[in-house]
Amino acid sequence: MSNCGEIDADHCRPVAILDLAAAGQGDLSTDRVSELFVEYGRQLFRYLRTRCGSPELAEEILSETFVAALRHFRTGRGHEVGSPWLYTVANRRLIDHWRRRAVQERHLKLLQPDLIEEHMDDPVDDTVQVALRQMSDRQRSALVLKYLCDQTTASVAGSLNLSYSATESLLARARVSFSSHYVAC
Repeated sequence: MSNCGEIDADHCRPVAILDLAAAGQGDLSTDRVSELFVEYGRQLFRYLRTRCGSPELAEEILSETFVAALRHFRTGRGHEVGSPWLYTVANRRLIDHWRRRAVQERHLKLLQPDLIEEHMDDPVDDTVQVALRQMSDRQRSALVLKYLCDQTTASVAGSLNLSYSATESLLARARVSFSSHYVAC
């Protein structure tokens, strides 16, 4: 969207809205949501950044909020969308994020000790073990499940309580992280 420190509401709209406009799907609801973004985007971003402490997460929640507004307009209930509606949706999206993260962390704690230790005893190069231990728990779990336990990506997604595409992204980032740690060993 923008530089993480500040949102320039005059030049920035949620990515999904820009995508719709670029695809020729811009309509009255897209224009109205863009107006709402210009009017409330900056202050809603600051509010979210203060609540979550992360500019990147604040931008993500902000984008989700305005996509929800666009969907709401398209159902014919756009008259309900205003500042209170946007703040309510943003709060709920942030709470949903925290809940998902808590569930993922619980899953990782359940998986982590047994799986890693069980498979680290396999005849795996010491350098591989060192590189894996330097990675984040989530990335390490994904790699162990995929490559040491020979699970499918769909199975890894289920084990980590992630969507298939989120798991593919996690595995891609984990492979890059593993490579850099492995080379550094």
